[in-house]
Amino acid sequence: MAEINHRYLKDNEGEIYFPVVHKESVIGWEELVEDLNENDENNQGNISSLRIKIENLEFEHNTFKNSINTRIETINSQILEINTSMQNILNELTETKDKLSTINSDIETMKSDIEELKGNNETPPEGDNI
Repeated sequence: MAEINHRYLKDNEGEIYFPVVHKESVIGWEELVEDLNENDENNQGNISSLRIKIENLEFEHNTFKNSINTRIETINSQILEINTSMQNILNELTETKDKLSTINSDIETMKSDIEELKGNNETPPEGDNI
């Protein structure tokens, strides 16, 4: 028996064609169509459910993002305040350091005055400041 290539057939004029089968000649066609319609309805329900979940997730994402942005702004503000406080403390320390040499000089002068007074054993008159 000759093998017939069922995929590509030739007509009487030698043209190649693909055989077409009428849908009603396929066994189970109606059940397949019913299953596809039922699956389509189920898929539409699933798609609607997924869309709702996506919208909820987008809302939660935006809420979370806004919360994070607000927190970041608060932290940046606090960092700015801390930097300002640290700069003020640094300025105060620099001023104190600058005053320290004057204070040390004043202490040395006072020590010298005390030693001089010890050597004189004189009591300064009342009303005079040392």
